[in-house]
Amino acid sequence: MNIQITAYGLGSGHDEAAGGGYDDTEIKKELETVKKQLSNLPKGGAADDDTDLRKQIAAVAEQVSKIADTRKEYQAVYLTRNDLGSDFDFLTSTTIKFKEPFSKIPFVKVTLDLKTGSAKLIHIANVTKTGFDIATKQPGDLWELQGLWYEAHLID
Repeated sequence: MNIQITAYGLGSGHDEAAGGGYDDTEIKKELETVKKQLSNLPKGGAADDDTDLRKQIAAVAEQVSKIADTRKEYQAVYLTRNDLGSDFDFLTSTTIKFKEPFSKIPFVKVTLDLKTGSAKLIHIANVTKTGFDIATKQPGDLWELQGLWYEAHLID
């Protein structure tokens, strides 16, 4: 809160000696404004009481720690074309095994690493604790496949 009080009417501004009569109406108005501002401050405690704010921050921190706990089982992996094996077939589907099995069926995202500017539609199916199947309707376009990224994690 910014409080400023000024003095008005001390002398008339016409080279008269100060100390004559003066009008204190402006000072009284400012004093009433300050009193109103003070009456709006919290009662019974310091004006800077941050107890409620600290409680809100603690609640948010607890929620964030719960979110972080869901990422205990998390894998982000890049598999090269060689890692997929020479007999992979995206037309019928290819099974990708996780590096480590999950305790529950995870959420899975896959991105193909292609040497082309055109997008390819892929299908992810049969997600289990140990892996997932991936397929595409246009396997002939996958001659440009360099590898793939997958990200898998639990969502509670």
